[in-house]
Amino acid sequence: MDINDQDILRVASVWDNSISGQVVNQFHIKVSIAVPPASEAAVGIAVGAWLEELYDGTDQVTAMHESNVHSEVFMFNVTQNAPLVPLSGIAALDGEGGGEIWSTGTAALVIGRTGISHKVGKKYLPPFNTGVLLSGLINPANLAIMQDWANFWAAEYNYASSGISLQAVIANQAETVFSPIVAAQAVPTPAYQRRRKRGRGA
Repeated sequence: MDINDQDILRVASVWDNSISGQVVNQFHIKVSIAVPPASEAAVGIAVGAWLEELYDGTDQVTAMHESNVHSEVFMFNVTQNAPLVPLSGIAALDGEGGGEIWSTGTAALVIGRTGISHKVGKKYLPPFNTGVLLSGLINPANLAIMQDWANFWAAEYNYASSGISLQAVIANQAETVFSPIVAAQAVPTPAYQRRRKRGRGA
């Protein structure tokens, strides 16, 4: 399938965690293409590079517990209502933190704001190790890494010289309106992640 300029992709990055179970971070991404259309393979490579920069390039993997093993990336073209070929696991996204893992359901939280009232995106990152905590809060060094993650999530990403750019957006429940993130903030307090309802979330 060819990908057209301004197509919206739903991207689910999956980790298998031997302690807490499967972990998924889902994103909606607007694809901009200088010379459209682009091949599905070319866009898949760009998405994989974006994820690698998001987690490994920001050093977020150093806080993620080593039980988080990246397994695959599912992609769906929302604009064309069609699935894309999944990507294999990306080794650079494996967690690197040793020690004890956070209790099940507890996660580091990043909030993306759109500038529209009540329209925000929340990302619960794969489970951290307890060494990142200081007096019950995420320590300043790791909070800075989380903020780097947040800033990258909100920014437009230009993949090499391919002419493909990716921009994370926040979707409404029906996946009909997609809003850019104007600011993203790392939350210093560990959050409890309630189970996401199918079809909902950024």
